[in-house]
Amino acid sequence: MKLRDLFWIGLAIWWGGALVGKLTGIGIIHGVSVNIFGLLTIILGVFLLGRWILRKLLEGGQAVSNGDPTDPRTGFKIGDGMGIFSTFSVPEEARDVIERAIQNDNFKPKGKTEDGRELIYIQTPTQDWLAVVEVTDAIMVTAAYKTSAERVDQDVADYLSA
Repeated sequence: MKLRDLFWIGLAIWWGGALVGKLTGIGIIHGVSVNIFGLLTIILGVFLLGRWILRKLLEGGQAVSNGDPTDPRTGFKIGDGMGIFSTFSVPEEARDVIERAIQNDNFKPKGKTEDGRELIYIQTPTQDWLAVVEVTDAIMVTAAYKTSAERVDQDVADYLSA
């Protein structure tokens, strides 16, 4: 349960208990709900408000201090959290490896096709991959082919000439 949920529960008990205690004339219900739950709800509300203000100040400071950086390869702001997706034509064993390599900038660009797709080379300890990537508002891995360090340049030339 989140602190925000506890705040709303405390607020409901505070106001609901005060109303029920006042309408029924039972002073103990009114006193407990107003004095105990009211105080706890106010303290929790001030804490949540302070945490929210601190987050907003820190987010604003990061945007100003970074100078609004842009990734030169994609033209998008760094840190915008572009989604990385793989199509069904990408082999199952390659999807996680390729997506993780793209997230960590652990690849080598190998050229562009005429329609704007990029070829990237991803080296792993077990299998090297030549991936075809389309970059729009997200990164879409449209195809992946097994390759090796010795054959990657020939595979790129074959793919671009086809």
